Amino acid sequence: MAEGVVARPWTVLTSKITYADRWLRIRTDDVRTGRGDVIADFHILEYPDWINVIAVQDDGQLLLAREYRHGVGQVVLGLISGGVEIVDGDLGLDGLEASARRELYEETGFVVETLTPVLTCYANSASHNNLVTTFIARGLEKVAEPNFEVGEEVELVAMDPNELFKALGEGSIIMQAVHLAGLYAAWHAKLIG
Repeated sequence: MAEGVVARPWTVLTSKITYADRWLRIRTDDVRTGRGDVIADFHILEYPDWINVIAVQDDGQLLLAREYRHGVGQVVLGLISGGVEIVDGDLGLDGLEASARRELYEETGFVVETLTPVLTCYANSASHNNLVTTFIARGLEKVAEPNFEVGEEVELVAMDPNELFKALGEGSIIMQAVHLAGLYAAWHAKLIG
């Protein structure tokens, strides 16, 4: 522990959007740190907030998504997830829940009886501005076939939570960190497993 060090917010000297599309914006700031250092061109990735859904089937198995993720160039296992969209309504808990219901329906064709928020965390507080909220979904009912967006192809995988945690511990499954955070929070609260 460094003696006498106090974390302080930075001061934004200039700020501009250097890239924007429907998925993200890149904001480039010049800042002065709490101790007075000036840093030019500090990039912040501005995303909409994200949601994750831990879908629990009646038999206790988790309904997971296996899909190609271009960032790592691999097919990976993860939670049902997606971005909060304007169509989902307000930006409070109701809007997040609407996003979770929409993503679950689009990616799986399931509707859900109950959604319970488990965890809200930063995606990456060093360089992203968004939050990620994870929900537990119970009372699943298949009512349609998935309705994938362009670039989406989700293979659904049912897995026992204990088998999943064992595979994660052994390193035979690697998942996104924000998916893991939600899963471990749910496990710690004894909501799964």
